[in-house]
Amino acid sequence: MRINMDKTKKEENKHGTVLLPYNIYRTYIPESFTDFPIHWHDEMEIISVVYGTAKYIVDFKEYIINEGDILIIPPSSLHYFEQYNDTNFLGLTYIFDKKLVDGGSFDTCSTKYINPIFNNDIYLPIHILADSPHTETLKNILSKIVISHDSHCIAYELQIKIGFLEFINYFYSINYYEVLKAQDVTSIRTSSLIKDVTTYIEEHYAEKITLEMLAEKINISIYYLSHIFKQY
Repeated sequence: MRINMDKTKKEENKHGTVLLPYNIYRTYIPESFTDFPIHWHDEMEIISVVYGTAKYIVDFKEYIINEGDILIIPPSSLHYFEQYNDTNFLGLTYIFDKKLVDGGSFDTCSTKYINPIFNNDIYLPIHILADSPHTETLKNILSKIVISHDSHCIAYELQIKIGFLEFINYFYSINYYEVLKAQDVTSIRTSSLIKDVTTYIEEHYAEKITLEMLAEKINISIYYLSHIFKQY
């Protein structure tokens, strides 16, 4: 499935349904497409590489992912991907909303474990290599999710929700995560600024837009705005 979206913007496509807000896509390169424009969304995204190699950029950092690897894209992160050196690629892409795992509830589990991940106060590792001691366990969890998704077996919705919770729980159970560090704040702020700027441009592209006007709208200096545009 190819999702249509404009460049560098929040993805508005809904994954799944209101009652079951997730989906799984099979990403073929180059059969489906050779690249996907930079975008962001509120959901967490997980890519499990079946075969081949691809290049992903997540919050301005490059990741070359290979067969057996897992890539976890944090909620609200700017990201895109493209074909790597004419290589064929197949990845299973899991995208799920916070409401799938907490049901919109306000309880201890949501407050202590789910919200910090979706608020980016806690980071799961982004690139987990095929030879990591954790990969086999995580792949097994993801495999059970996709089997339930494809088969629509009895209570498959419950099995999918349990699977995503099991995936998240694994990282907490072995302390395999990081709390937000001071150096991460700059990257997050830059991502937020770029989202604000590109959204404004998309909404006002028919009007006259100057660097000075943009800088004033998002309350940063002209120099810094020019710098991040040249860099990213």
